[in-house]
Amino acid sequence: MPEMNKGNEVDSPAPADSTPLPRKVAGAAGPFPSVPTQPLPGSNQPTPEAVLQWIMTAQPEPWFPSAHASKTGIPRNDLDEPLNELRLAGLVRIVTWVRGAGQGYGLTPEGELAARCGPTAVVITQPTEVPASPLETTSDDGPAPIVTPAMVLANLIWFVVGLFLASGLGVPLGTYVLQGDPTVLGRLGAVSCTGLLNGEWWRLITCCFVHIGVIHLVVNLFSLASAGPIAEFVWGRWRVFVVYIFSGLAGSCLAMALRPVEPGTGVPVLLAGASGAVWGIGMSLLAWLLVYRRSQPPDVVALLIRKLTPTFLLNIGVSFLPGISGEAHLGGAIVGFLAAILLDALRPTVSLARRAVALVLLLAIPVLSVGGLVTMMASGESWARLRPQPVVEPPPNPVATFNGEVAPLLDQLAPERVRPAETVAVQVCAIDPARRPVTAARARTAITQLQTVATNAAARLSGPPTGVELVDRQRVKAQAFVDARRKSLDQLLHMLDGTTAPDVPTMKAWGASQREANRLWGELSHQ
Repeated sequence: MPEMNKGNEVDSPAPADSTPLPRKVAGAAGPFPSVPTQPLPGSNQPTPEAVLQWIMTAQPEPWFPSAHASKTGIPRNDLDEPLNELRLAGLVRIVTWVRGAGQGYGLTPEGELAARCGPTAVVITQPTEVPASPLETTSDDGPAPIVTPAMVLANLIWFVVGLFLASGLGVPLGTYVLQGDPTVLGRLGAVSCTGLLNGEWWRLITCCFVHIGVIHLVVNLFSLASAGPIAEFVWGRWRVFVVYIFSGLAGSCLAMALRPVEPGTGVPVLLAGASGAVWGIGMSLLAWLLVYRRSQPPDVVALLIRKLTPTFLLNIGVSFLPGISGEAHLGGAIVGFLAAILLDALRPTVSLARRAVALVLLLAIPVLSVGGLVTMMASGESWARLRPQPVVEPPPNPVATFNGEVAPLLDQLAPERVRPAETVAVQVCAIDPARRPVTAARARTAITQLQTVATNAAARLSGPPTGVELVDRQRVKAQAFVDARRKSLDQLLHMLDGTTAPDVPTMKAWGASQREANRLWGELSHQ
């Protein structure tokens, strides 16, 4: 699965036909075992000798049971038992597999000699018990692939939809066909870190149907068309569908979790392609080979290995090329292998307890895939620059704080601002309290308000030094001024609350406090 690039997928092995159960074969009157020449009583099934002669006639070309059944009208299933008899006797072997035609058979040296020399007797004992392979237990899923053509068609249709979308957006069709366009790809469902941060989680699936240019599309669909039908043949349709979806989702999650942006430039990665899903299907074939290798004939195993080995080596190498999302390939491959194993454990022949455990683990795959991505988005290093950064309040500027919070209060205590209230208060104090007019209450209210301002200013000036020399000097002088002004105002309030007119010493003391406060204001205002 590429990020604005082309992915490469796994070519898949050829399937085997119905696998025979091992049998012990004992020869009778000749050096080479053969078979009876007549059909079984009450049966029209071809005899092994007849099948042997048909294969002999086709030499040196492979003989295909499906083609022969279609040509002669013989039911295809009627050819399986005689073929198994011949394979068990070591007279025929699988020599090739061709899409649409199935397995091709040829004669072993012993089979060729037996076909030329005539029949001998064959004695076949009861089959030995071995684990059944999917080839013997998926009768509910016919061999004709359905999921793979549907997936191929869906990818083709979505690419064509992109052509119309590109035309509507004014994107040159040549650009879209050859290398894709970010705007069009985003509209089609490609995934990026931006989309995930906006809550567009559905893109983790839709990106598996979006392709960046026709070359990317052809490579992915060729790999899918090669691997898918074989996987459907050995696993069954619904299992392949689950593997495709789970592998595609896991590949998208791992790719976005580990590399949401290009490391060097920080540009968001745009991820698209079916590579992760196709890698999952390829790895499901490897899982099938590992699980059922011992129950398959050696020629079938050898054929599968011959087809798997070079393809896997090639695609592993391609995954490390620049512009290829190796993370998506890796995620799809791992989940495809695990999902295939767990799906195999859901067969009716498996115990109920094992099936329950397998089902829980299978359903955990998409949950863990998305959960791992969410965890990386929240705390992973690769997403660090994409996460919202906490707003850090800048440290307060001491100069701005003093000028904005303290200076306005000091201005209200300036001599010219407090003089009117002081004058009225002194005049009221000179009158006998018993005959003081109503203005005494107003004078007291004015002085009290000024005293509140002085108290607030003192609170603003409290605290440790700011570290700014100019501001700290100003604060010291401001504090001295505020203390002097508060002392003067307190004396005025005391005189207003007195029961007698203030005497001369009291008035002189207040006058001294007033002049000291005004002097300190002069020093402060000229700083």
